[in-house]
Formats: sequence, structure tokens, C-alpha cells
Amino acid sequence: MIGFTMDLDTQRVSIAEKNVLRAIFGFFLVGERRGTIAVRTLERLASWGSRYSIICVLMVPFTSVLYAAQAGRNRNASVPLTDDLWRICRLFQALLALSMVDETRFARSFSSFDGALCPLGLCIEFDASLSGGGGLIFTILNGVETLVGAFIIDLLPLQFGSDAQYQNCAEFITAVVGIRIARNRGLDVRSILLRGDSVTALQWAETGHFRGTRVTQAACVYVFQAAICGIERVETFHLGKEVNTRADDLSRNVPWKEVQERYKELRGAPLLQTETAELIKLCDPKRKFGNDAEFAEEWGKIMRLLEEGTPS
Repeated sequence: MIGFTMDLDTQRVSIAEKNVLRAIFGFFLVGERRGTIAVRTLERLASWGSRYSIICVLMVPFTSVLYAAQAGRNRNASVPLTDDLWRICRLFQALLALSMVDETRFARSFSSFDGALCPLGLCIEFDASLSGGGGLIFTILNGVETLVGAFIIDLLPLQFGSDAQYQNCAEFITAVVGIRIARNRGLDVRSILLRGDSVTALQWAETGHFRGTRVTQAACVYVFQAAICGIERVETFHLGKEVNTRADDLSRNVPWKEVQERYKELRGAPLLQTETAELIKLCDPKRKFGNDAEFAEEWGKIMRLLEEGTPS
């Protein structure tokens, strides 16, 4: 807890002011230069990002980019300061400032550090193919699960084709959209259990550590969603492919009635209809930004979409 501030009135943990100012200054120095950046500087920035993302979770997907930019490089070398890397340094400036200005939304609550203070209230069982995703949503009360309904999403617009490199990303996007569907139904998403057969997607969701550029877009949506909806606890449970058949059928566009015939426990439950096309589009790992304005607009789209219907 060294370097953090604990506020007993708001019940939140934030970054100590002195540390925030030091980190902001470091990131602003990068913002004054274009061309190259020293690996040692990147190491320092990534270290700040890693430490302070514990408090401001919105930093999580961008910290991995700072580490990736220096991977395999000599510590005395410099690397190109690409437009994307420069923009991320600017984002850290903003997020660090927001962590001081708006602690309620950009800092962590005491209860989020102890799962016992926030019992599991929702379960999402999910699976995905390269063309679609699907899952089941349950509420949890005193350890007993009650089926709310099922969902099916279309991933064809992302044009993954048959490229298996996007499989984990497809699985993670399905989990992200499943959380949003549950929130749109008015369900409490503060404490979630995710069940699926993708070990990688489950690790991303539980640890908040995202590796590889293909998941960066979905990771942004995921952490924004966590902040806006007040998600404080995410637990995961791995289901083997031979067990995760219900969600697998849904991900392969098997008709809901047919799935219900196969699994008696699903009979009578509704297929949840929610508009998800725009959210899925924002998770597209192939999205590129030509300039700062496009990048800023993307952030705005994610925030506006996720805040729709969310109580302030």
C-alpha cells in the first residue's frame, strides 16, 4: 500500500498525489518529443503503468503496449515513438489526472480487494467460434444458480475467417458482450463468475493482464465496462470442451429451440434479444486509427455506448 491513499469517507483507494504528479510529468516529457524513445524511459513508464493500473483499471490494456514496445530491446537502445505509442502516453496523462479529479470512478473501492465482501451474484457460461458466440446467463443467490436466459451474437462482421489466431479474441469478445447483455437486462454485474473453455480468455478476464495486440480493442471495452458498471470481482471456472456443449451449440448458430430440446434444464428460458452489433464492432482487433481525432472519437464511442442505461 506504499504510495497509495486510503479514504475512509469514500471507501476507496487512490494513488498518492506526489506519485501521480511524478508519473504525469514523466509521461508529459514523452509528449514533447517525436521520433524515438529510450528503452530505459519505456521501462520506467511501463513500471508506473503496471503499478498504478492496480488502482485505475482503465490503464490495464495500455500498460501491455508499453511493455511490448521494449520487448527484446537492449536497455541502452531507443525505439521508434510510433503514433500509437505516443497516443497511449497521452492517455496515461489523462487517466492519471482523472484518478485524482474523480476518485469515485477512477479509483478502487475497498471491497474490490476482498472477494468475500462482494459475493458472486451472476454467472455467464460462454463459448465462441470464429463466426459467432453464445452463452447462458444465471443469477446466483446463496450459491444456487437460476437461469435467466441465453444469448447468441454474430461475429461474422469481424471477418475472422478461418484464422485460428483470433479464436481467443472471439471467446473474450463473447464474454464482454455477455456482461453487457446482462447489464442491459438490469442484472447486478458487480460480482461475476465466468465459465468457458478458453483458458486464455478466462485469464484475461480474471487477471486483467492482456497479451498481444489482437485483444487490445476488446480489452479497452472490458475495462471501461468494469469501471462504468462498477464491476468489483471477476472469478473464472474452466470448462473442458467436452463439457461446455451448451454454449458451444449456441456459438455455432444451432437454433435455440433445438438447443432446448437437447438440454432439458434450458426449457422455458428465453433467448435474450439485445442490440450488440455496435459493441462488437468496437471490439474489432483490426481497427486502425489514422489520427488523434479518430482515436479520441473511438474512446468517446465506447464510453457513450457503455453508459447507455447505466445509472449514474
